[in-house]
Amino acid sequence: MSQQAGVRDPTGRLLTMPQNQLTRWQEYFRDNFAAPLQQVCTNTTQTTPETTKIPTAAPIMKEIKTAIKHLKPNKASGPDTLPAEFF
Repeated sequence: MSQQAGVRDPTGRLLTMPQNQLTRWQEYFRDNFAAPLQQVCTNTTQTTPETTKIPTAAPIMKEIKTAIKHLKPNKASGPDTLPAEFF
């Protein structure tokens, strides 16, 4: 007994046309993964430039050393694959 794999519509009918399959996938993701608009726009607090400033100065040596000390041993913390012991 063989099973047919493929994209099916909500009633269970097999969709064979590529455009119909694409449309069904769009419906599926919209229905299952799209957040309702009211959940996305919950933050109505106004922010001013003074409250959203991000420090842009270069880190000082003490901050760098502290960050390196907090790295896990024998683990690469980034895509460069260099472990903490390297630094």
